[in-house]
Amino acid sequence: MKNTPLDTNELAGAVARVRLVPVFSKAPVQSLEFLLDQAEFCHLESGECLATRDTIPDRIHILLKGHVGMFEGETHQSDHLVDLVPAPQMIGLSEALLKEPYGHSFFAADAVESLALPVERLVSLVADDPHLLQSMIGALSLRLHSLVTQINMLKTKRADQRLAEHLLSLMRENRGDDSFDLPYDKKTLAAHLGIAPESLSRSIAKLRKMGVTIDGKRITIADAGVLEEFLFESATA
Repeated sequence: MKNTPLDTNELAGAVARVRLVPVFSKAPVQSLEFLLDQAEFCHLESGECLATRDTIPDRIHILLKGHVGMFEGETHQSDHLVDLVPAPQMIGLSEALLKEPYGHSFFAADAVESLALPVERLVSLVADDPHLLQSMIGALSLRLHSLVTQINMLKTKRADQRLAEHLLSLMRENRGDDSFDLPYDKKTLAAHLGIAPESLSRSIAKLRKMGVTIDGKRITIADAGVLEEFLFESATA
């Protein structure tokens, strides 16, 4: 992991990027400048560790680019993958507010860029701004809702439907572009969907009949509406 202190000339741009995170979208500029005063840019390549389980965070990471895998244990074996966290989300927020150690380890699933914020700065800012605290509680609630939705998908959707839903979510991440690159390898994708690699291959073959082209890491969706309708088919169909 390569860390670079935030230069004063980069402050305005960093403030603008942090505002993309819903928690900070309405925070005063002065508050964000205070928060970013001791921040660092972090750059990670796929497989590099961002944080390890059982350590208490001294920094909170705002993901600006890429995806971070949350793993059970201290290695990034695909069969230990719990979740994939996309930008722009935060890692370490709940642990920082509760002063608790990480319950999982976090590794970059692709090229990742984050802003590392000192915990004490954020805690100080939250103490003086109840609206920011309310926003953070809202962010944690949305994160919980996302995990509940994922559990529901694992319990009620077939493998091919899970893949369709994930491809649509990646399409949304790419601002609706119907042609984009899979940001991580297919082994990670299968682990995230909770399916075996051979099930992923069968699911890809089925989605090809619906106009989905997967050429290496390049994915093209001919008609997103077809996939949307497919999601509502009975899981026993």
